Amino acid sequence: ISDKKTRKVVQADIDLINLSYSPPQSRVEHADEKGEVTLALPLQRNYSFNVSHPGYLFYSKSILLKDSTSLVNPFALAIELEPIEVGAKMDLYNIYYETDSFRILPQSEPELGKLVAFLQNNSALKVQIQGHTDSSGSAERNQKLSELRASSVVEYLKNHGVAGNRLQSEGFGDKVPVADNATEDGRRQNRRTTVKITGN
Repeated sequence: ISDKKTRKVVQADIDLINLSYSPPQSRVEHADEKGEVTLALPLQRNYSFNVSHPGYLFYSKSILLKDSTSLVNPFALAIELEPIEVGAKMDLYNIYYETDSFRILPQSEPELGKLVAFLQNNSALKVQIQGHTDSSGSAERNQKLSELRASSVVEYLKNHGVAGNRLQSEGFGDKVPVADNATEDGRRQNRRTTVKITGN
């Protein structure tokens, strides 16, 4: 784990959440002086994974092992944390919605709780919540869905104590992909919520 700009080591916290339990089970690890941590994960579970440190946007990833019965090679992740500044963005991959809907699913709670805490700990920040979809369905429908999903996250944040004048939302439909929509993994990466810092 390192600073994206300086490449210096960051001894960040790693919050691993097992989504296969209800309520989800969480465990926190701390990176060592090299910025490294090793985690052993039981297979046949899905996990959300956050890396955070004061002064930085937090890193979000999902690790989907629910259908895995064996794993030969470990995942090796080189994580670069983005310093908090106007224009910086973080992509959140653990906010889930009902299919073709903007209704937020319960397994989104850990990630949304992390976002609420981030905004409470950085109370001067203003952010834009951006919705993104994959390319399944019509472009018009995807645009509307992304707008509604971004708005639903804003409503969640307001309902959990974040002032509305700090928040705005925008939907981008399928126009800003980060991966290939031809694969299931690519489509999963494209279905995301982005938080952009717009003021501090």
